[in-house]
Amino acid sequence: MIFSILEMSLNNLIKIIFNEYINNGIIFFLLLISISACNENIVEPEIKTNTIFYTSDKDGNKDSILTSIINHDVFSMSSNGEDQINLTNSPNKNFWLTALSTVSKKILFSNSSPKASYYLSMNINGTQKRIVTSTLGRNFDASLSPDGQYFVFVFQHPQNDIVIKNINGTTVINLTSKYKIEGVYPKFSYDGEKICFTGYKTFLAKGKIFIIDRNGSNLRQLTDDTLSYYHNIFSLDNKQIFFTGWRKGWGNEIFSINVDGSNYKQLTIGNSQYINAPLNLSPDGKKLLFSRFDENSSNIFSMDIDGTNLIQLTSCKEADSPIYTQDGRKIIYVKKVNDVFQIFEMNSDGTNKRNLSNNNYNNFHPIPNY
Repeated sequence: MIFSILEMSLNNLIKIIFNEYINNGIIFFLLLISISACNENIVEPEIKTNTIFYTSDKDGNKDSILTSIINHDVFSMSSNGEDQINLTNSPNKNFWLTALSTVSKKILFSNSSPKASYYLSMNINGTQKRIVTSTLGRNFDASLSPDGQYFVFVFQHPQNDIVIKNINGTTVINLTSKYKIEGVYPKFSYDGEKICFTGYKTFLAKGKIFIIDRNGSNLRQLTDDTLSYYHNIFSLDNKQIFFTGWRKGWGNEIFSINVDGSNYKQLTIGNSQYINAPLNLSPDGKKLLFSRFDENSSNIFSMDIDGTNLIQLTSCKEADSPIYTQDGRKIIYVKKVNDVFQIFEMNSDGTNKRNLSNNNYNNFHPIPNY
C-alpha cells in the first residue's frame, strides 16, 4: 500500500486526502497546506477569462441510502457554453457553488449532507481545495468580501451566529454572539467595512434588518416588527440597503432603507406574488435584478433602485437565479427546459436569449467572471 501511494503523482495524493477528510469530517489543514506548498511548480489548467461557474448534477450519483438525492459538483464553462469542466470532481459528494472573487481568484463552495454542511475554498481553476469552516453543526448563507480575502457566514452550533473568517479558514470573528441575537443572510458592504443581516432574538420572532461593523461593533437595528425581512444587500454607495419583506397571506415585496434607519420605502407591489431571493445589483448600482413567482410561473424582472421602470425580462414557466455580468451588458440565469434547468444568457434588456449549457442535466446558481 505504501509503495503504491509513493508511485502516485502528487496531484492524485492530494485528491485522495481531499476525498478522505470530506468522507470522515476530519480537517487536515496542516497536511494539506504543506502538500500544496510542495505543489507550486506543477502546471495547472488555466481558466479562461470569459468563464461561467455553476453547480451541476452532470457527473452526480444517487446517494447510496437516500436514492432520490443526486450529488452535485462545481463546474466551469466558457461564455459560449463550451469547455464544461468539473472542478470538484468528487463522486458521492454534494458540492454547491456559493461565491466567486475575481480579485483573489478564489471560489467559495459548500458541502451539504444530512449530518452537516460546511464551506470549502479553492482556486478558480479547481486547485488548492481546503475546508475553511468547522464540520460540526451547519454553516450556510455565506458571502465574500469585496477583496475576496474574507467571507461572512452563519454558523449554527446550536444558535445562528454571524461569523467572519479568512478565505483560508483562519481569523475567526463572531459578530453576534455577545449581543444574543441570531442572524441569517449576512452581506458585506461594497467597501467591506460593514455587514447587514437579518436578525431575531427568538426562533418565532420576525426577522429584522441589522447593520454592524466588520469588527463586531456598532450594531444597529434598522427595521421594526411590521413584517419579516430577509435577503438584504447594500447599495453601491453603501448608503442604502435593499431587502424583501414578507407577511403571511400577503406575499413578499422589495423594500429599501437608509443605513441610518431613515427613508424606509416599499419598492414593489406584487399582488401576492413572491420575490425569489437573492436580489442582484447591477454593476453601475442603478438597477435591481430579481425573479418573481406565483402559482403559475417564475420570471425575471429588473427595475431602477427607486422602484420605477419595472420590466419583465422573461416570459416562461420557470426562470430563476439572475445575475449581471461585470460590464452589466448581459444577464446570466437558469431556465427550466424539458424538466431540467439550463444556464441561459440574455442582453440586459431581455433580448437575444440563448441556452449556454445545453445539456441533459440540472445546472444551478451561475456566476460569471466577466
